[in-house]
Amino acid sequence: MKSIVPVVFATDNLFAPYCSTSIASLLNTRDPDREYDIYVFYDELEEENIQKLNSMSQKGARVSCVNISPYINAKLFYTRGRQSVATYYRFFAADVLTQYDKILYLDSDIAILQDVGELFDFELGENLLGGVVIYRNTPRERKLKEEYLKNTMDVRPDQYINAGILSMNLKLFREEQIRDKCLEYLAQNRELRWMDQDVLNAVCKGRILYLPEKWNMSQLYYEEDYAAGVDMTDVCIVHYLDRFKPWWVNFRRCHLFFYQAAAFTPYAKQLTRQFLECNNEKFKNPREEVIRLAARGEIGPRYLGRCLKAWCKAKVRKLVKKK
Repeated sequence: MKSIVPVVFATDNLFAPYCSTSIASLLNTRDPDREYDIYVFYDELEEENIQKLNSMSQKGARVSCVNISPYINAKLFYTRGRQSVATYYRFFAADVLTQYDKILYLDSDIAILQDVGELFDFELGENLLGGVVIYRNTPRERKLKEEYLKNTMDVRPDQYINAGILSMNLKLFREEQIRDKCLEYLAQNRELRWMDQDVLNAVCKGRILYLPEKWNMSQLYYEEDYAAGVDMTDVCIVHYLDRFKPWWVNFRRCHLFFYQAAAFTPYAKQLTRQFLECNNEKFKNPREEVIRLAARGEIGPRYLGRCLKAWCKAKVRKLVKKK
């Protein structure tokens, strides 16, 4: 029997096309020797979007939209900037998906480059969460995080995980009533800078498995490393954090992964139109841009060659692991 990898995304009507792109990137990189149960949590979602997301199911990977309206507390959940209430949905995974002891929670603004089954394989033990610290100790990061995290939850920035990519120990979440502790912490703290992410870091402090950076690579770090000539073939997930999302800003190299996946979604035409609108000036001559990308090996035979190489490396790792 094939092993099952349960994965949760969350969305609303505005984010549905981008959620579908994250799902498509998962489907394009998944291990055919595993089964994937993919759930999309929502509170309000138009029927058309539900049908489009559900239609992405394929053999070995089921996509199901799940209404979690009964769990939503409009008075308790507050948001900042462009965030929506959907950011809190991960609190309820243990209540909604009672058939699983562990799941992956993935944000809807990511591009998955390697099989997330390998992420699921990390053993959590007595840890409540597994996550990645997005922090490189720059002056800007220190100014943004050090004092705030010290005063809020008494943790250092290098102990604070990003909640966009999580491995969640649902068994312990239920046994230790972590959801209730999260809601209580939120009720008592009404000025949190990163809201649900702060809550999870505070409540689960000391019981977090720190995962390799390659599983949650900020697009800003990706661009810096790529420009510096770092080998990026090991990167597993690119996270389009903050305001630098492919559908909001001009094209960057790491946006290529997003648009490659977008072509496999029910929203492909809409996302292509947004891409052209965002890059109106830069792409007045599409032919020249295609030639440039091909010359750099970002599309075409060289790109396909790198994909084949990465696939072969994954197969070799799997064979070694079985031995």
